[in-house]
Amino acid sequence: MSSLINTYLSLVVVLAICGISSGRDLTRNCITEQDLSDPFESTVLSLHNAARSKHEDTPPLCWSESIAADAKTHADFLADPEQNPEGFEIKSSYMYGENLYRAKILFSGTTGAEIARGAVQSWYNQEPLYNYNFEHGVYSGSGKQRASAHLYSTKKFTQVVWRSSENMGCATSTRHSHYYFVVCLYTPEGSKGDKSTYHDNVRKKIACDPPTIYKGRHTTAGPFLLDQEVRVRCEEGYTLEGSKQGTCLKNKTFHFEEEPRCTGCEVQGIANGSASIEEGTVIADGETVIYSCDKGFSLDSAPRVLQCLGNEFIHSLPKCRKEGYCLRPELENGFAYARSIDDDFRYRGEDVGWDHNIPEGENITIICGTGYELVGNYTATCRGEKFSGQVGTCQLCYIKDLKTIYNRYVNVYTGMVYDRPPICFGPNAEKVSASSNSHISQLLVVLMFFSYTLNPVT
Repeated sequence: MSSLINTYLSLVVVLAICGISSGRDLTRNCITEQDLSDPFESTVLSLHNAARSKHEDTPPLCWSESIAADAKTHADFLADPEQNPEGFEIKSSYMYGENLYRAKILFSGTTGAEIARGAVQSWYNQEPLYNYNFEHGVYSGSGKQRASAHLYSTKKFTQVVWRSSENMGCATSTRHSHYYFVVCLYTPEGSKGDKSTYHDNVRKKIACDPPTIYKGRHTTAGPFLLDQEVRVRCEEGYTLEGSKQGTCLKNKTFHFEEEPRCTGCEVQGIANGSASIEEGTVIADGETVIYSCDKGFSLDSAPRVLQCLGNEFIHSLPKCRKEGYCLRPELENGFAYARSIDDDFRYRGEDVGWDHNIPEGENITIICGTGYELVGNYTATCRGEKFSGQVGTCQLCYIKDLKTIYNRYVNVYTGMVYDRPPICFGPNAEKVSASSNSHISQLLVVLMFFSYTLNPVT
């Protein structure tokens, strides 16, 4: 039992020694600004952590009484006329990161919180000079000039936000009631190292991407930094619903009390027809527009009255076709041609640009695009303003070869049967080979064989 107690005491001593040497008290929890009663100490720590919270993935600092004691010793040295007769900001000999500040006392009632605010604000004001893409931290100059500018122009800022620094302690001391010194010490030490070290420890300020609103835009100039507000508005004719302003959060998104959206639908025109409201007009949510066709044209099966719901119409635009004609079908991943075309047009998948109204008795041919195969009828005829039979569709190819049975073509992957080989080529055709599903392929072929044996093609 005594050996366990001795081991425990030894461990406590080691931790205490490590805490003193690193400046971090490892035997107790982090001291925050809420734990500090002195106005200067609580304010200077709070302002440091507020500055650090503006930067990506930068944790807050903890207060260290031992570091604060060292800072007080050095602040008293700087304020002592005998030891520092010129009143210079002289760096201490401690193995800490260090920020120094000197300012005149403008009136006798200057508080500790005001002193802390002046120091931290002065250091963080170097931030605009820092170049986050270059370790020496300034935009102008080169070589030694850049290094020198970094040392004297941005090192105080970089120490305030140095990501790997964990603990700090600060103190202030007055000199002849004329001016005061502020000393802040940090561990681990910051504002030193190569480009990679600066990149890891001086993180960019948190910023939100501009909000994206359909038919809307932001009216506040960016960049949009943490806690910054943004205002939004809608384009002319559209109505804003929801919050007009939002705030940039730490997760780089904007928070709106109610998500903003712009409601309204823009009236579009149709070929060989017209709308009851002028084309380009924006109608409000819930309003309707009525479409009609010119003389000699008739509406297809789509509704002639469209209602605006939110920012889009409930139904798609109607189309006008010539009376006595069929409307050319619109195919996804394919085209419907109304005249004979050569292989060049077919393989390039180009639309010949014919009129969308197909005359009575005219045939159309379905041609699928690269990597797609035809499912269903590949031809149809315009009869009585409608096409005879179901117009085929274009689907992804999953084979690179076909099985033939009695001069018919069988897709062993989908089971489709064709009178002629489908147009199927390109990268999609290599996805699944007929041989890669040999068991399924063989079963389908056997079933098709017996089917055609029992019901031979005449």
